[in-house]
Amino acid sequence: MMTYKLLFEMGINPDDLIITFDNTGDEYKATYEFLQAQQIHWDIRFNWLEYDFTEGFSELILKRPPTYEALAQCVKDGTGFTGMYHTDLLNTIKWSDEWKDKTTRPKSIKKSLKEGQTQLFGNSYSDYIETIRDFSRCMKDFYSMIDKSRGDLSDRFREVSYTTANRTGLPFLKNLLYKNAIRYVKDLPYIVPNAAQRFSTGDLKVRVSDNYLESLGLKRQEYIKVLGIRYDEPARYWGNLTSDGITWMPLYEQKIVSGDVKTFWDSMPFQLSIRDKKWLGNCVDCYLKTFERRVKACQESPEHFERRMVIEQAAGDFMKRGEPAERILEVASQIEVEDKESGISCMCG
Repeated sequence: MMTYKLLFEMGINPDDLIITFDNTGDEYKATYEFLQAQQIHWDIRFNWLEYDFTEGFSELILKRPPTYEALAQCVKDGTGFTGMYHTDLLNTIKWSDEWKDKTTRPKSIKKSLKEGQTQLFGNSYSDYIETIRDFSRCMKDFYSMIDKSRGDLSDRFREVSYTTANRTGLPFLKNLLYKNAIRYVKDLPYIVPNAAQRFSTGDLKVRVSDNYLESLGLKRQEYIKVLGIRYDEPARYWGNLTSDGITWMPLYEQKIVSGDVKTFWDSMPFQLSIRDKKWLGNCVDCYLKTFERRVKACQESPEHFERRMVIEQAAGDFMKRGEPAERILEVASQIEVEDKESGISCMCG
């Protein structure tokens, strides 16, 4: 609706708009069909993007292909995410317990400790020189092996289309493989996105679009980011008012609410086929949905939750406490549930 208003009501030149769709591979299949219909009916072009990492990362860090089948085998073997990595290589730069015992704040030490200062945690400057050097060595090795293996900025995403966009959750899995490789080196527990750490939105959508625009030579201060936040979504409105550049939310300014959006699409010759199935909206298995909606979504698309179960088992962590994907699959196979409104609105639409 916002795109239509920009082009056909506000009269903005199509050449002045860069429209992106950041695919996680976990959207319901109707979403892709809906976007394709917009391109055809309105004669516009979307830039279809996906998170990716280079073949260099796969070759250097991964000893198995970045697929759910490979990760499921690691779960079966009892190795989880660890089994996906060349641990013999990563162990050469892994942060040892001995190094971590010296200090957990080498950066702070380097900034605050001056030559001749004798009191810092009860030690002299000279006692920390080797710690600082060890930290610098570790960081240098760490980034040369992992971060640089991703290649240049333009290698951190790939451009796709309606036909080639992934529909099996691989962008999501690749992001977790990269993020958890870093956590292995830092000797930290593996992680999955959750309500407190919603990095899937930031990594798979926000950063992908930002990286794409930067690859075109555009800096954040040089363009206006336009978001389709409605007037009845004040929390999302205020949450997106950032200081890193201009953000415009025209639907909020025009006081457009959910009912207006429904009226708009009722007048269109095409619609999102799942508009009355809110439990399937955005990523099918989003952990921000209510338990009831996740169960109903699982009953229509169990494959999404089967993939989530593999990830949770591999990481030894859950995306939503008390609601592991394994339980969702079990309940979905047994009972019918009524839809209930989600208690937390999604931020990644």
